Amino acid sequence: MPDYADLEIGLRRLEGEDYNIELRFNLPGDEEEKRASGQTQIPLNQLGGLQDDTVADGATLFTDLCAGDLLNRYSEWLGRARENNLPLRLRLAIDPSAAILNSLHWEKLRDPGSEVPFGVDENLSFTRWVSSTSGGSVRLSPKEELKALVVVANPKDLAEAGLAAVDVAAELARARQALWNLRMSALP
Repeated sequence: MPDYADLEIGLRRLEGEDYNIELRFNLPGDEEEKRASGQTQIPLNQLGGLQDDTVADGATLFTDLCAGDLLNRYSEWLGRARENNLPLRLRLAIDPSAAILNSLHWEKLRDPGSEVPFGVDENLSFTRWVSSTSGGSVRLSPKEELKALVVVANPKDLAEAGLAAVDVAAELARARQALWNLRMSALP
């Protein structure tokens, strides 16, 4: 398993559109976690209208989250990950007090210096953590009941766009290897 640089962005609602944001970062082998925090406003009424423009959505979300010192810390920490040739594992942790933020397309979030959304960046593993105030337990399905659906797209007109065809068999083999013993249905 490869080593990662770890960055968590935590969001907690304060009042109205005001949120507390906390960044936590560490590299493998770090003895101490680095932290930065601040407050931000996330105007949900303005973001709702941006759903057709992935780049604008991602840029707006990032601007709302990281400004000033938080942007400086993010840039510094991203630079440290790159210096160490480490992919970044970025977790967005949304507190139950900020549950309204779950309606946003966080996968569109993107670094201000990139056109690539975090959700599809090959050097970044993006996850969204959603917590619950419910004290109930979660029943896990037995492994033998778990299954995965794998879809591999290989449009016929890729060459017209200057793109290479997708090796469907190789992609399915990679999926089978990554999913280990999980039952898999494939749609090539």
